Amino acid sequence: MAAVALAADKKASSKKNEPAGPADDTAIGEQLKEAFDAGFVIGPRRAQEAAKHFVQARRLAPHEPRIDYAHGLVLAKQSQVRQAVTQFEAAIKHEGKPSWPAWKAAVWAHLVEKQYEPGLKRLDEFARLVHDAESAGDAAETRREAARWIGQILESLAVLPDAKKHKETVAEHQTAVLDALGDELAVSVEEGRELLRARAVELGLAADAARDTAEQIARRRKQDQSEKLEKDLEGVSKEMENAAKSKEDWKKWVDDTLAKFDKQLGQLDRDYQALQRRANDLEQAYVQAGTRLTAVNANLGLLNPRTTDPQTMANLREQSLQFQNQMLAYQVEYNVNLERISNLAQQAAGVAEQRAGAIARYEKETGDLIKKNADLDKWSARLKDKKQKLVTKPGSKGGKKDAPEKKQPPSLKSLMPLDLERERDEVLASFGVKPTAPTAPPAVEKPVTEKSAPSEN
Repeated sequence: MAAVALAADKKASSKKNEPAGPADDTAIGEQLKEAFDAGFVIGPRRAQEAAKHFVQARRLAPHEPRIDYAHGLVLAKQSQVRQAVTQFEAAIKHEGKPSWPAWKAAVWAHLVEKQYEPGLKRLDEFARLVHDAESAGDAAETRREAARWIGQILESLAVLPDAKKHKETVAEHQTAVLDALGDELAVSVEEGRELLRARAVELGLAADAARDTAEQIARRRKQDQSEKLEKDLEGVSKEMENAAKSKEDWKKWVDDTLAKFDKQLGQLDRDYQALQRRANDLEQAYVQAGTRLTAVNANLGLLNPRTTDPQTMANLREQSLQFQNQMLAYQVEYNVNLERISNLAQQAAGVAEQRAGAIARYEKETGDLIKKNADLDKWSARLKDKKQKLVTKPGSKGGKKDAPEKKQPPSLKSLMPLDLERERDEVLASFGVKPTAPTAPPAVEKPVTEKSAPSEN
């Protein structure tokens, strides 16, 4: 049997990196689903069971980066982040279209393990990938979101005490990252920094009183943009004052001016819709993390600390803290996102008002009327649409208070937790496979009680 298995492995490894067909995708996806179902339950037996499914998946597609990425997620779930680094690195070394989730996970895992030089080197490379990626249509928001994530990483390195010990290395790579991204994505990077600072405040890590808050920066940016729009309009108006004032001249002026404002409003509308989608995703993720936290705390309540393997207890407590951190991360980002939505609606309403002013000027000078654009009324409605911020603290959802854990040293895991469950679901969805329905499966292997056999741990 061993010889047959070895022959099969050799045959599989000799295949070219060809794209898998629908049937192959389904077969691979089912193997990964089994691996996740096993590997997302804490314990050595389940981890070994998951590893067997990854072997089967690799036989189906030896050059499929999503398999390596999925394996890394399972290892991270088992609190084996150092081993997960190897899998994430393998995922990004495959030829073909780069997997951005795998790249982000590789950077994150290196930095979690305090491997600053390799982690920052990967961050440099990822920044170049983001800069060079397609920027048309929906891809533009994908690039901006990646740049925001990079901004969070950079700001976390400025906040975390351990990272401050590597100031020179961090500063050198930060310059390389910002140069790679360029001015086009600089605003998105700063938005990511703002978000991380807001999260750091919630965790009590923002010691520098001189730092601007996200609200202050957003207000300043809105004011700068409004002033620029007003100056542009004043400039055009002054040109008209000094030029001939025939109807044809006014018609050309109003057409050019409205086209400019409509272009700006179109971009603001796309940005607004992207923020709304993000807000919906964050709210859903917050609820899901709360459900998982409740399930983990319920499992903790079933275990007897005196008879349960210490590592299992430690892993469960780490999961509980992880879900608390995820809830906090989603809560803060959701609230910051609401501020951005509100600021953007105000900005767009200002542009619409200036547009109306240009029309009024034209109608006054020429006596001709311009048909009203009813679509612009939506900005007034959006200004009135005030959603409630999330205020429930993650630690209050689902179980016992654990004061000692709240006093743990800050880490990248707490500032930028990797949502393993959401990443799992994304991987499976890419193969057209749905994850197992969340029916509160055990978070650890069968609990050990005084009457049962000792744990294999």
